[in-house]
Order: sequence, then structure tokens, then C-alpha cells
Amino acid sequence: MSKLNEEQKKIFDQCYTTLKTSIKALVSVGNPTDALIITIIIGEAVKTVEATVLRGSDKKSVALELGKILIKDAIEDQVKEAQIVLLYDLMAEPLLDKLLDISKHVNVTIPELPKVEIPKVELPKVELPQVKAPKACCSIM
Repeated sequence: MSKLNEEQKKIFDQCYTTLKTSIKALVSVGNPTDALIITIIIGEAVKTVEATVLRGSDKKSVALELGKILIKDAIEDQVKEAQIVLLYDLMAEPLLDKLLDISKHVNVTIPELPKVEIPKVELPKVELPQVKAPKACCSIM
């Protein structure tokens, strides 16, 4: 975490607290692949950091550092942790860049449609004929 400045460290701590439990649950349930773990961690880190006051490259730095620390804290098996951290170092930044690129194209807002006034239509009144109930064929005692 030494790569982060003071403001980034403060945001890191807030985001870490938010994500720690859910990431531990992720790695402990089933047997997710290493790439899936990294993808989910990066995705969650980006979503969490996005809601902060940081800008651009600061968000990216915090998200990448957050992901690595979460992996180290969430995985108890040291061999598996080392494997995932190695893979993380190779793929996290390109993955993050790709997710951000995709979000620029997917996060499209739809313009509000103009309001159209629907005219009131008066329907003609229809009288229904009176129907008499049929006579009972049997009497009930």
C-alpha cells in the first residue's frame, strides 16, 4: 500500500472495510477459478472505488491495490494465494482497463421521451337488456 498517497490510503481503508467480508465469502464458497476470483475482485473494487471522491488514475491505483490486499487477506492457503497474486499482477491492470473501456460504451443514457398528452375519449353509453333469472326446476326442502 506504500504506492498510495494519503488521500488514496484513506479511501482504500473505507473500501477495504466494505469489501472484506464479501470477498472472503467468495473464495470460501465452492471452488472458483483463479481468473474468476480476480475478475470478481476487480469488478467489486472498481464499483466500490467509483463511489468515492477520487478521480481517474487515483481510482485505478486504489482499485488495483485494494484487489491485491483483498486476495492476500481472503485466501488462507499460502500456495494458492501466491498463485493468484502472481496471476493478479499479470492480468489485473489490463482487465481493469478493459472493464472501464466497456463501461464507457455500455453506460449509455436514454434521453427522456417528450410527454404526449392523450386526449380523453368519451365512450357511448350502452344499455344492457334486463335478464330474468330462470325458474328453478326443483324445489329444495
